[in-house]
This record gives sequence, structure tokens and C-alpha cells, in this order.
Amino acid sequence: MGCSESLTATTDGKKNNGNVMLMNVSKAPKFTPDQVHDLRRTWPKLACDATGNGGQVFLQIFSLNPTVKNLFPFRYVPNDILCQNEVFKMHSRRFMQAVGACVENLENLDADVTTLFLDLGKKHIKFDGFNVDYFSAYVSSMQFVWDLELTGHHYSKQSRDLWTLIFEFVVTRMREGYHIAMEDERLREQSNIANGNTKV
Repeated sequence: MGCSESLTATTDGKKNNGNVMLMNVSKAPKFTPDQVHDLRRTWPKLACDATGNGGQVFLQIFSLNPTVKNLFPFRYVPNDILCQNEVFKMHSRRFMQAVGACVENLENLDADVTTLFLDLGKKHIKFDGFNVDYFSAYVSSMQFVWDLELTGHHYSKQSRDLWTLIFEFVVTRMREGYHIAMEDERLREQSNIANGNTKV
């Protein structure tokens, strides 16, 4: 998970190039100006060590569900030295960059950021052995790291609840992207069969 691409989208669910109309996706959370301020006030504490904090999120995910680690190229690296692995650090940093995109676009999560996480979710159909339920570990793992890093820094229950909405938005969009890609794949295979072409 994680992407450094610059993605653009219109709010009606189309990519700007107009090639594909996405299936309906759930509405993103809406925040008041005070809530936006609260989220942006707490984010720099996480962003100042994006690679380290992103790494802690993935270590927590692997702790909750060790099978998830098998999907990554660093699967054979012991957890206690994973933070020294360059591929792991890059993945961790890109993950936090994606979260940062949410923070930058809190006023309109239904636009560019939705496309970002839908596209990330779509990429997971390429991972052998991936189960969409693996996404579930992300919310609790992010909560764990945020609690660890922000407790004592005016991190109120309200702040935590707001961040949980962000975490759930990220995971929901990735799930939706995954299911969109799976449906596209099913329709493509169906078309190939109908056309007498069994090669996918």
C-alpha cells in the first residue's frame, strides 16, 4: 500500500480523461473547519518521521496477521531488522504519503483522494494469495501507532475519533477499488469466453 503518483479525478466518480465511469462508491466523511484544523494540527507529529511511523503501522499489521507479510518482497526479512530494509522503508514512506494526501484534501475527499485509494485497492488483485479481509488490520494498526505517538500531545477522544474516520475512509476506498478491479477482471474473462478467446 502506498503511492507517490499525482492522481486527479472529478467528484462524479470519473477519471479526468473520461475513459471509465467507476461503479458507485460510498460517500467520504465531511469535516467542519474546526475538525479539519484538529486533524491538521495532529498530523505533523506523525509526518515528521513518516518512514518510521509507517513502518510501525506495518509491523503492527504483521503482528496481527503474519500472513500479510508473505505478500511483500521483504517477506523473509526478520521483523526485528525490517526497519533497516530499504524496500520496507520505501513502502512505509509511501503509505504515509498517501495518508498525507488525505490531510491535504480534507475539504474534498470525494475527489482526487478517492481515486488515489481506489487505484491502490485495484493493484491488490495482482498479489497472489491476497484476501480483501487483510485490509481490516489497517484500521486498528493505525490507531495503535497514532495512540502511541500522539498521546500526551493534546490527542483527545474527539481527535482520535476523527482520525478513525480517516482510517476507515482509506480502508473502505481500497476495498471498493479491489472489488471494482475484480469485477472488471470477471467481465473481461466473460468477454474473452464469449468471443472464443480463452487467453486472459
